[in-house]
Amino acid sequence: MNQRSKVTQAALDMSRAPSAAAAQQAFAEIKALGLEPHVAEIESLGYTVIPPERVGAPKLVPELLRRMCEISKEARGQWPDLQNGTTHADAADPIERQSFLLAKGRVFEQALMNPVVQAMVAYLLGKDAVLSTCGGRIKGPGALPLMLHTDQTFHPAPLPLVCNATYLLTDYTLENGALCFIPGSHRLQRHPLPEENFHLDGLDRVQAVAAVAQGRQLRIRNPPDLAVVEAPAGSLAVWPGNTWHGAVPRSAPGLRVNLILYFCNKWLRP
Repeated sequence: MNQRSKVTQAALDMSRAPSAAAAQQAFAEIKALGLEPHVAEIESLGYTVIPPERVGAPKLVPELLRRMCEISKEARGQWPDLQNGTTHADAADPIERQSFLLAKGRVFEQALMNPVVQAMVAYLLGKDAVLSTCGGRIKGPGALPLMLHTDQTFHPAPLPLVCNATYLLTDYTLENGALCFIPGSHRLQRHPLPEENFHLDGLDRVQAVAAVAQGRQLRIRNPPDLAVVEAPAGSLAVWPGNTWHGAVPRSAPGLRVNLILYFCNKWLRP
């Protein structure tokens, strides 16, 4: 067996299903936290949104929002305009991307160690899952959607090898530019095709960004069966890496803020 074959075989060995004892322990934690309906939604729909009262972090969420606003001010020189969105008003790219947040405050460690997050990740990837990235997004009003994608763009099928747990730090609605999913897409075990994605007035994404930057108004057509997340601040959205998801453009004033915890199998390098 050559070296490449050995590496491939090692990856396959480490990605096998957990032992019966590990699976039972993971589901026992799910039951103890009352998360069985959310596991059922993931199995059926490919995603779930856990409400604030089940997430159990009422004091943590405003602290996360405040710290992300502080980081934004440190980087951009002004406090984010949460009400009107004037600080993030680029129609073509209204999103501020924050990275390496785990090193920027104990509050992010607390978000990571929330028992609900840990239980859902253990169910999807196993107890030995690795945190790959801890980042955030501050999104203002804009003209373009985030195109449908899986969270494993550079990984071949079969999927998944990763999962995502995202804290909603502001209310999510259609007008607020919320996260969206294609229910059941996780069963396809592949990436979306161009014709299955948002239609940007006949343009590709790069062309659409350039057109909007020049002031052109585009006709956006949503994919069939698109489900937009409508949920209050403090909710937690969880999905495996093979579920098709994106985000609709924000048409309302103000900002949408989230904290993204992205996990991978232990044999993937974060």
